[in-house]
Amino acid sequence: MSVISSPNSVFGSSNLIFQVNRVEVTARPGTPGWVGHGADSDRFRAATLSVFGGLPKLDSVPVPANPRPSWWLESAHHVVPYQRPGQYDELLTWCQTAAPGGPAVRLVCAPGGVGKTRLALELAAELHEDGWVSGVVTGDEYLGELTSQIRAVVDAGLRVFAAVDYAETRIRALRDLLERIPGTHLERVRIVLLARSGGTWWETLPYSSAAMRVLDPSPVDLKPFSRRAATEMFHTAYQRFREEIPTGAAAEAGPRFEPTSDMRALDIQAAALATVLSGPFDPTPPPEPLPAVLLHELRYWHRALQQRDVRLEMDDLLLSRLLVVPTLVRARDVESAEAAVAGCLEGAGLPVSVERLTELLAGLYPSESPGFHWGSLLPDRLAEALVAYVIDRSPSRERSCAQMIALLPGVAVHDAAHVLTVLSRTGGFDDRTATATRTREGVEFVIRGLLARRPDAFLPAAVLVAESIGRPSPVTEAARQAVTRADRAVVQQMVKSLPPFHSALIDLAREVQQTWVGMVRSGLAGGPSMENRGALVEALAALSTRIAAAGDFVTALAYAEEAQEVGSEGAGLESESVLAAYAGALNAAAFAHSGLGQTGRAVKDAEGAADIYRRLNEHDPVIWLPYLATSLHNLGVQLPSVGRNRDALLAMEDAASIYCELASHSPRWQAELVAALHVLSDLLARTGQADIALAVALEAEILSRKNAETAPAVWLPDLAESMNRLGVRWAEAGDEEAASVAGGESVALYRRLHEANPAVWRPNLAAALSNIAARHLAAGRPDQAVAAAREAWELQRLTTGRKSSAHQRIMVSAVANMAHGHLLLNQPEEAIQAIDMITEDTSAAEAEPADTDLADLLAMRSIGLSLMDDRGGAYALAREAADLARRCRESGSGRESLSRVLHNLGLRCRELGLVEEGDSLLGIVSS
Repeated sequence: MSVISSPNSVFGSSNLIFQVNRVEVTARPGTPGWVGHGADSDRFRAATLSVFGGLPKLDSVPVPANPRPSWWLESAHHVVPYQRPGQYDELLTWCQTAAPGGPAVRLVCAPGGVGKTRLALELAAELHEDGWVSGVVTGDEYLGELTSQIRAVVDAGLRVFAAVDYAETRIRALRDLLERIPGTHLERVRIVLLARSGGTWWETLPYSSAAMRVLDPSPVDLKPFSRRAATEMFHTAYQRFREEIPTGAAAEAGPRFEPTSDMRALDIQAAALATVLSGPFDPTPPPEPLPAVLLHELRYWHRALQQRDVRLEMDDLLLSRLLVVPTLVRARDVESAEAAVAGCLEGAGLPVSVERLTELLAGLYPSESPGFHWGSLLPDRLAEALVAYVIDRSPSRERSCAQMIALLPGVAVHDAAHVLTVLSRTGGFDDRTATATRTREGVEFVIRGLLARRPDAFLPAAVLVAESIGRPSPVTEAARQAVTRADRAVVQQMVKSLPPFHSALIDLAREVQQTWVGMVRSGLAGGPSMENRGALVEALAALSTRIAAAGDFVTALAYAEEAQEVGSEGAGLESESVLAAYAGALNAAAFAHSGLGQTGRAVKDAEGAADIYRRLNEHDPVIWLPYLATSLHNLGVQLPSVGRNRDALLAMEDAASIYCELASHSPRWQAELVAALHVLSDLLARTGQADIALAVALEAEILSRKNAETAPAVWLPDLAESMNRLGVRWAEAGDEEAASVAGGESVALYRRLHEANPAVWRPNLAAALSNIAARHLAAGRPDQAVAAAREAWELQRLTTGRKSSAHQRIMVSAVANMAHGHLLLNQPEEAIQAIDMITEDTSAAEAEPADTDLADLLAMRSIGLSLMDDRGGAYALAREAADLARRCRESGSGRESLSRVLHNLGLRCRELGLVEEGDSLLGIVSS
C-alpha cells in the first residue's frame, strides 16, 4: 500500500470535529499524483484526508489526564454510546440510494443540544466504512476546500458525504458550493446542512435554478427524546461517566431520573455528568444540568490555577468572564489573545501576568482549527450558558456592555458576526428557545450597545447575522434603529451585505437603503458628478425594489420614477455608469407596475431596459452581453401578456441567439439556452408557425438529451421539460402518435424526479400528466385521459404555493381534460362535478383562473348541461362563455379559446332551433 504524504499538509490539524488519524498528504484530487493512486481504498482514504483533513472514527477518544468537566460532553469524543434517532436511518437510506434527479442536499435542523453534530459524526463514520469520502466541516476554510475539490473527487468515481455545521452562518460559502455541485454526478454526492432552524435563510439559499434542483426543500427536524429514551440515555451516560471518573459516585444502579418532556441529549448527559461529579454526597440529578456542569468547570479552573502556582483570589464572576474570552474572541495569534485577556482583566488588579493567563486558557481550551490561538468552551450550549451567567451576574447592563467591548479591540466584521451569533444564541433568537427574560433583555442591551459603540464592525455584521437567523429578531430591530446614526462608509458596507430578497430583512433593508439614498443625495448636492448621479440612480432603484418586495408598489413606483428622472437629467445618460443604473431603474419600475396590475406600462419599462442593454452591449459586449440576453428573455416572457406575441417572438429569438453565442464559450449557458428554446417554441406556435416551432422544440430536446447522457442528475429535468413541450408541438403538427410518445417519456422522467424529490417536481409532473391526458383525448382514449387528468389534479392540490397563477393554470388544464373525458364517456354529471372542483379550489385562493380558461370551462359546463337535456341552461352558459372570450380577444389574448367557445355556442343555438344564428357562428369559426 502506497501512502501519499507530506508534513502537516495545508489542511493543518483539521477543522473537523472528529479524531484525526495523522497521514501526510502531498497530492490532491484532480492532480496526476492522486488520480489512479493505489487501490480504491487508498484513493478514498487519501481523498478524505485531502478534502477534510482527517478520517472519521466511531471509537471513543482516549481520555486525557485530568480532563476538564466539559471535555466529557463534547460530541467528537464519543464518550456516551450513541442512541440513534429515527431520522438517522432515513438519512442513511437517502445517502445509500442513488437516484438521478434526487436531492443531493438536505437540511437537518433542531435547537442546540438535541444531537445534530453527533448524528453527523456517526453518519460520516459509517459511510466512511462503506468507502465514502466523508467528514463534518465546522470551519469556513474547510468548506472552501470541499467546494474546490468536490468535482475532482466525484469525477474520479468516489462518493462524497459532507455535513456542514452551523450552516446558517455560512450562507455565502454554501452558495458557492451549491453552484458547483450541479456539474457533478449528483448521485455520488450527499451534503447535510446542520442548523438550529430553517426559515428564510434556507428558502433563499439557492440563487440559481440549478442550485435549487439539488436541494430537498423539506428540512429533517430532530425531535427531543421520549421520556423512556431519555431515561435510558441518562442511565447509559451515568454508567459510562461513573466508569471513567473516579469520584466515588452513587450506587451502580444510578439515581432516579425524571426527564422533562422536551429534554435534549446534551441536558440528559449533562445531568448524568453533574450527578457523577457531585459524588456520593449529592446523588440527585440537578434540575438545571448545564449550570451545574458550569459550576464544576469553575471549580476545575480554581484547582488548575492552584496546581500551576497561580495564587489568585478570583471570584466566580471574574473567572467566568475570563473563560468567556475564548468563546467570544476568535484570536488568530497570541497578541490578539493577550489583548482580549487584558481587556477582560482591566481594573481587576490581579498579581499575575496577562501572558500567563493567556497561556493557561490556550492550554486548557486548545484550538481545533489551524490559524486560531485557542478554542471555545464546548459544547456550544454550555458556552452560551456561561455567557448568560456573565451577563446575568454583572452589576449592571452598562457594565456588562462595557466589559464586552473591552474584549474586542480592533474587531473585524467577520469576528463581530461571530460575537453577535453567540449572543443571539444565548438570547434564544435563533431557535426561539425558552430563555430567561433577564438573560434575553441583557443580551439585547449588550447587542444595542455594541452596534452603537462599534458600528464600523457590528452594523455590517448585524446584517449577516440577521440573515442567518432567518426571521425578524432583536438583532434586526437593533440594527434598523442604529443605521440612521451610522456614517456613510458603514451604511455603504451594510448595503453591500444585504441579500437580494429576504422576507425577514424587509424592514431593515428598507431602512438601510433609505438611509443610503439620503447620503447619496447629499453627496450629489455637494457636487453633481456622473459617479454620484449613477450611485443615486442605483440607490433609488434598489430602494424601489426593496419597497416593492414589501408589497408597497405605489411607493416603490415613486422611487423608481425618481431614479429615472435623476438619471435622465442633463447629460446623465451619456455616462455608462448612469445608463446602466437607469436600466436598473426601468426594471424596478416594471416590477412595481406589474405589482399594480399595469402590464402595459410594465412591458414598456422592460423594453426600455432592454434597449439600454443593447446600447451598452455595442460598447462593451464582454460585460453587457449576458445582461442583454437575460433582459430580452424576460421581455419575451412578458410581452404576450399584452397580446404582443410577434414582438415577444423577436425578443426571444435574439435572446436564444445570444445564449447560443455564450454557450459556445461556456457550457454554463446551455441551460439558459434550452429554457429560451422552450419559450421560443411556444411563441412560434402561438404565431402560427407550427413547423418552425416543432423544429425548435426538437433542437431543445437534442441538446437536453445529449447533456443528460453525460450528466443525468443535472439535465434530466431539462430533458423531461423538453419532451413535454415536444409532445405539444407534435400534437399541433397533427402527429398524435409522436405526441403521445414524447408526452409519455416526459411523464416517465418526471415520475423519476418526483419519486426522488416530490416537493420540487410535483407541479411539473402534474403539468405533464395533464398534457398526456390531452393526448389520450385526441387519440380516442377518454378513460385514460380521465385517469391522467385526475392524477394531475390530485398532485397539484398537494403543491405548495396554491395562490399562484401558474398553479391555477395547471389546475384548470387538468379539470378541463378530466371534464372533456367524462363528456366523451357520456358522463355529463361527472364532467360538471369536475368543473365545480376548480371553483371550490379557487374560492380559497387569491389567483382566479384566467378569463380565457374560465370561458373554456363555462363552455364545457354548457356541453354537460346539454347532454343532461337542459338546453336552455346550456345555451345561457355558452353565450356567457362567448361574451367573456370576446372581451379577452379584444384585449389581445385568447384567439384559440374564442374559436372553441363560438363553435360551442353555434351548436347550442342549433339545439334551441336558432339555426340561422348557429350556422352563422359555425361559419365564422370554420373561416
